[in-house]
Amino acid sequence: MKTFEKSELIKAGIRKSFQTGNSKLARRKCYGYSIGPDGTLRVNPDEANVVRWIFEQYQSGQSLGKIADGLGLV
Repeated sequence: MKTFEKSELIKAGIRKSFQTGNSKLARRKCYGYSIGPDGTLRVNPDEANVVRWIFEQYQSGQSLGKIADGLGLV
């Protein structure tokens, strides 16, 4: 099997596991979201503001180090 074919098969398997809900990553809560009472993801306004700030800094050309410093991670 060629590397390209194997890669495509792996990607297809990952997509299918997300679509069926069998992926552990698909069930993992992401920063910026909360899980609602019905089990769906909902935007967490406080965390979403941080995510927006990170993207704004990145789009303005800030380095990852400066973004981390701005978050108080360094």
